[in-house]
Amino acid sequence: MNNHLATVVIGSVFRSPFAGGTSNIATIVTKILEGAIGVAGIIMLFLLLGAGLTIISSQGGNPEGMKKATKTATSAIVGMLVVVFAYFIVQLVEKFFFGAGTPFTKPGV
Repeated sequence: MNNHLATVVIGSVFRSPFAGGTSNIATIVTKILEGAIGVAGIIMLFLLLGAGLTIISSQGGNPEGMKKATKTATSAIVGMLVVVFAYFIVQLVEKFFFGAGTPFTKPGV
């Protein structure tokens, strides 16, 4: 009995980012960072919501809660900026060393 599922290429059907193959390490890192930006955005949203709720609940006279919430919000924003700048740096490296696409755009767009 033949196993025909093993021979089916599903990368193009499900729009896998690796369906066409990858040409270099910068392309792989770019694809990982594109996903990381989305995940980091969701995490930042929840951290900012939590910090905002803590600030609102600390208005009655809890200065330590205010400091903690401010630190949480600042850390969330700095973390998101680190992920975004990492993406831009990888795009520049990919452009200058591998010649793929133009900086800040996907190749082939």
